[in-house]
Amino acid sequence: TKPNVLHPATIKALEDLDPQQIVILGGDAAVTPAVETALSRHGKVERIGGADRYDTASRVAKLYPRNAPVVYVASGADGKFADALSGGALAGSQGAPVVLVRPDRVDEFTQAALDHLNADEVIVLGGEKTISPSLFDALGADRRLAGPTRYGTSVAISEEFAAPVDGTLVASGTAWPDALAGSALAGLLDQPLLLSKTNDVPDNVMERLDILSPGKVGVLGGKMTLTQAVEDELNASYPEWSR
Repeated sequence: TKPNVLHPATIKALEDLDPQQIVILGGDAAVTPAVETALSRHGKVERIGGADRYDTASRVAKLYPRNAPVVYVASGADGKFADALSGGALAGSQGAPVVLVRPDRVDEFTQAALDHLNADEVIVLGGEKTISPSLFDALGADRRLAGPTRYGTSVAISEEFAAPVDGTLVASGTAWPDALAGSALAGLLDQPLLLSKTNDVPDNVMERLDILSPGKVGVLGGKMTLTQAVEDELNASYPEWSR
């Protein structure tokens, strides 16, 4: 949603879904009370919001049971959202939480979530430029899923899925909204979400798709986000993957 108003497309989706419950993620600055009131016409509304994105992520994570098998940690910094998107698909497929960490420290909100979850395994998403070795140690992390770029990290995350897969989703690695919405669907379908550049699919992503051999490939977003060239490139290789 936009902060101050429900978009007609969102209203149409809510009418089609006819939900019993709607959960707002974020505080009043992210999703205003005016939007909350508008949402209440479509179902019972609950808000999970904290002082900032780290607090909100922590509050969401605390809704998961204690003694979790695994928790994923991604950067919450502006411009470094990509790892959380691919990671959200993996976490969703496993019913696992994702928490966000600041660039320079593990704050009280994130630590409280980690203490609550008491996970058997803490997995960091992203390379050392995104989450530094010192942060890795402070988190008590067990391992890292990372590649040389955000696209390579999406490949590394997809390697947690056993090939072949029924399908996979491809989204922009530079514009977050499509992949954010798509990661929830990917988790539900137990499918990986891979990231692409705007005009071409990185070679390592194409190589991973060949290994995954997906029965279906879904491209998320309009042609300003991922161009027709990306769709054509995927279509050209798709018959070889589906086997």
